[in-house]
Amino acid sequence: MTSSLSYGINTVYSANVFTSRGEELLKAVGLSNFYNTNVNYEIKVYKNLSSSFSSPASGTLAATKTGILEYSGLYTIPLTQAVKLSTGSLFSIVVKLTVPVGKTAYMDVSTSNNVPVDSYTISDTNAVLPTQSYLSSNGSGWTDLVGNGYNNRIKAFTSKAYSITKASTQNGSFTVTDGIGSVLYASKGDKVYVNTTPNSGYSVFNVYAQSSSGQIDIFADFANRTYSFIMPPENTTVNTKFGSLISSSLQGINSPEDICQQTNCIFIGVPSYLSYYGTGSKITARDNATSAETDYVVVIGGDLNGDSVCDALDCMLGDLMLNGKQNADGFALLAAGSDSDTIEIDDYQRVLNRSVGKS
Repeated sequence: MTSSLSYGINTVYSANVFTSRGEELLKAVGLSNFYNTNVNYEIKVYKNLSSSFSSPASGTLAATKTGILEYSGLYTIPLTQAVKLSTGSLFSIVVKLTVPVGKTAYMDVSTSNNVPVDSYTISDTNAVLPTQSYLSSNGSGWTDLVGNGYNNRIKAFTSKAYSITKASTQNGSFTVTDGIGSVLYASKGDKVYVNTTPNSGYSVFNVYAQSSSGQIDIFADFANRTYSFIMPPENTTVNTKFGSLISSSLQGINSPEDICQQTNCIFIGVPSYLSYYGTGSKITARDNATSAETDYVVVIGGDLNGDSVCDALDCMLGDLMLNGKQNADGFALLAAGSDSDTIEIDDYQRVLNRSVGKS
C-alpha cells in the first residue's frame, strides 16, 4: 500500500540503501510522487558505503541530479551519467524534496495493509529490513523506518556492466565516451563513442572494437574524428591506428606505388573510389626485409569527395560546406587545407583554384 510521510515542513529527505548483485551500471532512479505537485527534487547517489555506515549520505558521492516533478505520479529519472557498481557493494540513493514555503513536502512510502472484501481479507504485505529505508528533516539526522514498517518508494534501475579496455596506440590518442564523459564500462545496447586525436602529420587509419565473439561494427559519426559502436553483451577492447599523411597533388592515380614513396616494400592498398587513390585512401607498406608495416592515409589537394580528382563536384561540395548546408568531415577539411573544423572562404577559394589547375 502507498502512503506518505512528512515533517510538516516544506522539505523532506529520504534514502534507500541497496546492495549491488553484480558488476552493474546504475542508470536511472525511480520515484513515487503521489502527494506533491511542482516539487523540486535533488537526487544524490553514494557508492561504496561502509558495512557499518551511520548515515545513508556517506560513502563516495557518485552522481547528482536535480529537477522538478510537475505532476503527481511515478517517475523514472535518468542519471546524467551511469554509475559503476561493484558486486556486493553498498550504495544509496538520497532524495531531497522541496515545495514552496507554507506547503508540506511528502515522501511516498510502502506499508502493509489488510483490506476486508466480503468474507475475505486481502493482505498487502510490505517487507522491510533494518538499514534499508531512512527519513530525515535536514539531511543529517536520519531515522531508520524499519520500526515503523515503511519503505521509501525509491527504486534503482541497473543493467549489467561490461568492461571497455583501451589498447595502446601510437602517433595519436583516443578517448572512449558515452557522449558525456569517459567510460570504462557500458551495458548491452549502449552507444559508445571513440573520439580520436591524431598527432600532427597523421590521420585515423582504422578504428576497431573486438569482443570474444569477434569484430564489432564501427560507424563513422564524423569521419576522421568521431566513431561509434553498439556495446555487445561482452567485455570489449577498443583501439585506433593512425597512419602517416601523404599529401599529394597527383590526381586519378590507381596504383599505390605511384603515390607512396616508400621503397623495397609490398603495398596493400584500399582505394577511396573504385580503383582510384583519392582523399581517404589507405595504404599499408610492408617492408621486404623486416616485414614491418607502415600505414599511410592519402589526401589529394582539393579532392573533397575522395574520387581522386579535384573538379566541379568538389567545388559544389565545398560551397555547401562553406554555407553550412553540409558538415565538413575530417578528410574534406584536410583536402581543403583547412586548419579549423569548418570550411572557410580561403579554403573554398583554394579548392576552386585547384579545380582549374591553379596552385
